Amino acid sequence: IEDIQLRLGIKKYLWQEVKLGLSGVLLISLIGFRASLPLISGYVNERGLENYIEGDWSSAQSNYERALSLNPDNAEAHYNLGRLYEDLQDFKKALTQYRLAAQGGLDAAYNELGRLYIQDKKYYQAASLLLQGLEIVQKGDAETQYALLKNLGWARLEQGRYADAETYLREAIEVEKTFEQTPAAAHCLLAQVMEKKAPDNALKEWEMCLGYADVRNPDEDTWFGMARKRIDAQDKSSESTK
Repeated sequence: IEDIQLRLGIKKYLWQEVKLGLSGVLLISLIGFRASLPLISGYVNERGLENYIEGDWSSAQSNYERALSLNPDNAEAHYNLGRLYEDLQDFKKALTQYRLAAQGGLDAAYNELGRLYIQDKKYYQAASLLLQGLEIVQKGDAETQYALLKNLGWARLEQGRYADAETYLREAIEVEKTFEQTPAAAHCLLAQVMEKKAPDNALKEWEMCLGYADVRNPDEDTWFGMARKRIDAQDKSSESTK
């Protein structure tokens, strides 16, 4: 620095002040750069999401990981990386990323954790997580609210708490009325609840399940098969009574 000051013709009695000034500028620059890291991380995460939608999962993973290296507290990036790991059938890593996203306060992450715990038959842990998610879900986020209610109804069904299951599933069905396309899951689950509580009321829900189920989804494919059996059995029963 002193050589530079000599070349610039700065008087020696000003050197200390110049050094202090340069140090201040450097410090401010570093603070500004550090403050911008979350913004840069958010941008890189968005690029990863675009890669994911385009089917370029390798680039998506690289961008999610880069976003997290810039800002380890980026809950959205943790969530997106968890979803990618789940698609890759690496459920252990998916759970880790969803947990980190939930710790960051992301309501959708509680839903994904709860759903994976249901699939792992850990119904009490699932219900606890889903209830936490419902406490923080943002108003107006109908999609996440629906998913939390539907999965909580599913957990209560598996626990044998049929009254609670019906309540949550009917709440989910109320939320789904705001959707352009009717999802099947809550109807498929409510049909199973009705079979336990009031079998005569199950057929309507099975018909909804059959009509809207997406067989590309493993759970809905299973429920689609159940709906088909129930409706076929009902049709045969009706024919035999004619």
